[in-house]
Amino acid sequence: MGEARGADLGEGCRQVRAVDQASEALIRLDGVTRRFGQDTVALDRVSLTIAPGETVAIVGRSGSGKSTLLNILGLLDAPDEGTVVVDGQPLTRTDDATRTAWRAAALGFVFQRSHLIGGLSVRENVALGLRYAATWDGDERSLTSRVDAALADVDLGHRADARASTLSGGEMQRAAIARTLVRGARLWLADEPTGNLDTTQSAEIIELLRLRARQHGAALVVVTHEPDIAALLDRVITLSDGRVVSDTGDRTGGARHEKVLASSGVVPERHAALPAGARTSRRIRRQVARTARFVRQGFAAGPGRTRAGMLAAALAVALTVTALGLSQSAATQVTAMFDARRASQVTATFTHDTGTPRWDLDIDSVRAFPGVTAAERWRQWDFIAMSNGEVAATDAQLNAVDATPASGSDARIRWATSADTHLRPGEVVLGKVLAERLGVTQLDLSPEITIAGQRLRVSGILTEARPGTAVGAAFVTPDTVSGLPPSYTTTVFALTEPGAASLLATRIGLLADPFEEHRLTVDPVLGADAYRGQLEASVSVALQVLAVVASLAGLAGVVLVNILSVTSRIPEFGLRRALGSRRGELVGLVVAECGVLGLLGAGLGFAVGFAAIMVVTAVARWQPVFDPKLALIPLAAVLVFSLAAASFPAVIAARTQPADAVRI
Repeated sequence: MGEARGADLGEGCRQVRAVDQASEALIRLDGVTRRFGQDTVALDRVSLTIAPGETVAIVGRSGSGKSTLLNILGLLDAPDEGTVVVDGQPLTRTDDATRTAWRAAALGFVFQRSHLIGGLSVRENVALGLRYAATWDGDERSLTSRVDAALADVDLGHRADARASTLSGGEMQRAAIARTLVRGARLWLADEPTGNLDTTQSAEIIELLRLRARQHGAALVVVTHEPDIAALLDRVITLSDGRVVSDTGDRTGGARHEKVLASSGVVPERHAALPAGARTSRRIRRQVARTARFVRQGFAAGPGRTRAGMLAAALAVALTVTALGLSQSAATQVTAMFDARRASQVTATFTHDTGTPRWDLDIDSVRAFPGVTAAERWRQWDFIAMSNGEVAATDAQLNAVDATPASGSDARIRWATSADTHLRPGEVVLGKVLAERLGVTQLDLSPEITIAGQRLRVSGILTEARPGTAVGAAFVTPDTVSGLPPSYTTTVFALTEPGAASLLATRIGLLADPFEEHRLTVDPVLGADAYRGQLEASVSVALQVLAVVASLAGLAGVVLVNILSVTSRIPEFGLRRALGSRRGELVGLVVAECGVLGLLGAGLGFAVGFAAIMVVTAVARWQPVFDPKLALIPLAAVLVFSLAAASFPAVIAARTQPADAVRI
């Protein structure tokens, strides 16, 4: 309700009343007190009136309350006690919307510091004063002409297109004065406006402010330490310890300005009233267009800040897209590997309970079966004594193999030398666990161990094999075990082409043991889809959790960048509030900036994430899997990051108090 009231007031204040302005107060303070903290009283029961057309100097020692009084008069701050009456309307401390509307409609400021936006041109900085003014009708051509005229008035026309950051201190202050001159205000307030100017320039600027104020039918209030400047104004108010100790009380200014206007032929600006609906519609359109312009200007003014925000959003989206894309590719790849291995491997264990079989297992028939690419036979003895001299001794499993353990059993062997590529008589390959137990670590020293009374050279260490127990066993050639009792257990490993394992599993018993002298156990052969869902889900969930963590980390980075950006712009936001920006408009500006940066960053992050998926899958030789739904992530990221990452910074911007910010 306050917002609507402020909006209507802002439009209504555009009309200069058709009454004798000299006969009524423009702004009145009644018993105003302002405290900071518990002990500091900046203003103590101050009462005064400023009439239209008056030119007033406020003087006093440092700390006497001059700037605080100017902030109260300019509606940048509100008193703790007392009443502020503007144009006959009392304003409450909590009525921020009304104070904002008055600032937009009737007030102009020249602050002690210029508060120019360094990344914008001088012309754009001056135009900022008019864009927030309720008296501007939105005509860009009139804005350009008024800005050029204001710059010419302060002798800065030649610097109109220069970046504000390149100006000298005096030029910055003159640009700030031009920013006020361009507004059609009813009350102009200046805090030490000539602090960076020489004596001649100071007198010229004060005279210019007086003339322009009278042309607009406005009052002028100047805070100054310089007696020469105060003497140029019609009325002098002296403060000491927050109280008015002297007031020349010249009330002729309001009447005199009408005579000056009449003699000069200058007519104060007047604006026709619009219907309420048209006012609201036009105000909304202007705010949207103004916010869009300010977003563009903000990006141009702070390229480093813009890049940081965009890269933070891009990083967050890239991490999310990469993690989710790799989760799909990895799940598919792991499942394919699992299926390929399990669907192409057959492991059969043949057990003979007593005596010696009449027929040995026929491994050649297994190798000759269609689709078989490799086959191995391991004959097994348990609890065979093994020792490494006096270093260590143990009992372990012994396997006699027809050939070196290889692809048929997924064996991986680390050989002692480059010449050792297969197992030979008089040699042994130890599983890595057994090698550690026997103290065999350095193969280049040609270590030897004793197995069943035979001294054998260790030619390799088996680091991996299909049966997990193999790393705790020893492997020798058949002649080494000729003196041992018959083996009761033999394992046949076969590797097939995809799809052939299931058929081999049903035939391997007849192929290897046609007379069925052994008890047969065949490990299950999984189909291509066995455990697929569980495996994919496990891998996907793990990487999706990583994606969530990456998103949260990226979001935290975006929020941090936005907060740092907003806090560095507090003086800018304070200036915008002083010129008439509503809190909601600042929120919209911050959210819009974050939204655009989020959109740009999301597009960049999506491209980077997609490229990362392709690179990783190419290096790993995976089949890349990219769900088209991942393309929705940037859109979702824009919404989430714009709202989540902009919310706290927007609150910071909205809570900016103009009186505090313009002091920074």
